[in-house]
Amino acid sequence: MLPSQLSNEDFYNYIAPQTVTQFYGAPDRESTLTHLECETIASHTVRAALGATVLDDIRNGAAAVDNAVRRDDGNAYNIDDFGWFALDSRMSQLVIEITSMRCEE
Repeated sequence: MLPSQLSNEDFYNYIAPQTVTQFYGAPDRESTLTHLECETIASHTVRAALGATVLDDIRNGAAAVDNAVRRDDGNAYNIDDFGWFALDSRMSQLVIEITSMRCEE
């Protein structure tokens, strides 16, 4: 699989189960903030460690997301944007922009 073959929905479906912290996607974010006690903490740009495959990149990205959210003492996140950026002619790196949140459970 190539990054270009992955839809936004596919990406969300792959990354969400890989994270320990709770994922709230764009459609869920507003209702989550309205119905739960959630506080937005900070925005981050996280870079995944390079993986051998797209799914490895996503697993590594999930770990980077969890690390950023936990550093903020949060327990949830929203993905604001993501993409693979070329490092050279043969390698690309997954970069994910997130908002970390603290939600009452």
